[in-house]
Amino acid sequence: MDELHAANRRAILGEDEEAMEARVVALFPGARVFHREVSVGALFGLELPGARRVAVKVHRGEPLLLAEVQRVQVALSDAGFPCPRPMLAPTAVGERVATAEEWLEGERADARRPEIRLVLADALRRQIDLSPPADLPRPHPREQLWPEPHNALFDFERSRPGAEWIDAVAERARAAMALEPLVVGHADWSSKHFRFAAGRLSAVFDWDSLRLDSVASFAGWAAATHTAALDVLSCWRPEVAEAAAFLADFGCESPPARAAAVYAVAYTARCEHALERAGATRFVTAARSALPGFAAELL
Repeated sequence: MDELHAANRRAILGEDEEAMEARVVALFPGARVFHREVSVGALFGLELPGARRVAVKVHRGEPLLLAEVQRVQVALSDAGFPCPRPMLAPTAVGERVATAEEWLEGERADARRPEIRLVLADALRRQIDLSPPADLPRPHPREQLWPEPHNALFDFERSRPGAEWIDAVAERARAAMALEPLVVGHADWSSKHFRFAAGRLSAVFDWDSLRLDSVASFAGWAAATHTAALDVLSCWRPEVAEAAAFLADFGCESPPARAAAVYAVAYTARCEHALERAGATRFVTAARSALPGFAAELL
């Protein structure tokens, strides 16, 4: 498993992490690094002279796509949505691309609390309503069952044996999901990306997760994953009752939205299976055990 994580870090940061960090710091002369993390991308928190803080992300993504994401971010920020404002256009850092945005503060909140769930459901609806049209990809390709996995840790092709039951549930869910009309939405509406201050939502992160999909699909995916904090010290398990409550709060309980929630759990289950086939013995999610209940209740 350590080898898998090391390969993922290399895929994001290249072979020389220190050199990449130096390139990031050079984007803002006089800055110092106070925060580092690597998952799907790499995040560096920089403190600039005068104590101003900036979040710099290193991506494997395309500069044109990231520029389009930033255009939506600016529109949301201008409209008063708690979205960090871009501070640096997509810029080459070695063979990768960096972007920068405001460092927004706030505390995590338990998305299982009904009042927090309602805030998150309302915020997703508002984000969709406020976002301008944009040239973004779809998260779920029509011509194949699964998108390209979001992390180099997951190899869906090599892990196909034994995953047939997960694929079958996903096929059923995909057949019931709405394909149109397309709107701009955040495709990873999960607890780990939210911060609160004084009881209010103060920040939403991970805007390179913007995609084009139907309102029902965004609602369903968020319903399944909004409680996911992915704390390395615990194991997150999606719950049908929490997903149904989110859809009710969002105001979209249609069969396509319910199917999208099932598909989201199936995708996470497929990631778990891929990790197991690669030799992992511990998981931060328990989607495989939850998937049969989601399929029985929501499809």
